[in-house]
Amino acid sequence: MAKNFYFELLKRITSDLTEHRSGNVDLLRFPPVGVPLTRQIARRLSTFIHDRMADLGWRRDNAYHKKIIEKNLDDLSPHLEGLEWLFQRLADDVSKRTLVEVMAYRVLGCRHTRLARCNAAFWQGVSDILGKAMVAPHVGRMEILDGWLDDYDLTPLGQDVRLRAHKLNVLNTFVLEQYRFNEPGAPVVAADQGDVVIDGGGCWGDTTLYFANRVGAGGEVHVFEFSPANLEVMRENLDRNPLLKPQVHVHEEALWNVSGETLLFGEAGPATALTAEGKGGLSARTRHIDSWAAADEGRGLDYIKLDVEGAEGRVLEGARLTIQSHKPKLAVALYHSLADFVDLPSMIDRMLPEYRLHLGHYTIHAEETMLFATCE
Repeated sequence: MAKNFYFELLKRITSDLTEHRSGNVDLLRFPPVGVPLTRQIARRLSTFIHDRMADLGWRRDNAYHKKIIEKNLDDLSPHLEGLEWLFQRLADDVSKRTLVEVMAYRVLGCRHTRLARCNAAFWQGVSDILGKAMVAPHVGRMEILDGWLDDYDLTPLGQDVRLRAHKLNVLNTFVLEQYRFNEPGAPVVAADQGDVVIDGGGCWGDTTLYFANRVGAGGEVHVFEFSPANLEVMRENLDRNPLLKPQVHVHEEALWNVSGETLLFGEAGPATALTAEGKGGLSARTRHIDSWAAADEGRGLDYIKLDVEGAEGRVLEGARLTIQSHKPKLAVALYHSLADFVDLPSMIDRMLPEYRLHLGHYTIHAEETMLFATCE
């Protein structure tokens, strides 16, 4: 009997609901900043007690999660039909399992569902970043996460890259490679030697350097970033990598569905987002990919990465002609909303039905789910 999403999700939720998961929180992403020490100690003591109970086979009453789980199911229910479509449309079994797993996590949370990414390789990667790659901690301030940027030399990790970034940038971009789909039984979807790449949402340049390293001297990386604070760090990072910098072309514009608009935003590091509702103290000019591609009729395009804080749909609208003519590989963030899991794959499917779709997930929590598309 052919599998369907609803049945597989129900099986996973039923199985996970009675589980109590320990060691399932990413403290790089969710640091205890601003939490009083007494509360941190109480949380750790509570977690320790319940983990030992779970080790002994005892199960806590999960009733106190009931309202949260019911709300999460209510949020998910309008999207079930679209998620069923996506499940059937995905081109490999690993992607299908990933979709089920991510949705179960979104319903039940970290106390019940452990994502496949939470494995020995993940924690070894965290250890390598902190123990081998970090050369100077706390060298720059920012307003999110734990409040700090660090300096890294990735040579011990096998990549000739130096940069200032947050631990999560190094982990997600260079260790877990969230913009490269590489799973058993499926084609690899990645930027390759000689490719022309659009890096939509360049932030501090970590993804830009990752792509420049992959495409080599014969390739090009066109990075779009509009935040002055992000651009300052990005340019410093490019200067730290003189062998990679020549491949990089920085566009101080915001990718959108039209060119020439002025939109507002407020500085928020990697969470900086445009708004069309008049909020934010700074402004950026927009550019759509179709006009960028048309500016040079001979321009090729092999790979588009979009992780633009919820603007992925608008940017895809502005890339329709380019996608249809160049058929580039795509890596598009889905995790900013549940609706994006349905709307963005459907949009891509309508633009180019011959795309094969794959799904990757690159954290041990709900963020960083990527949709990949390829005609190869």
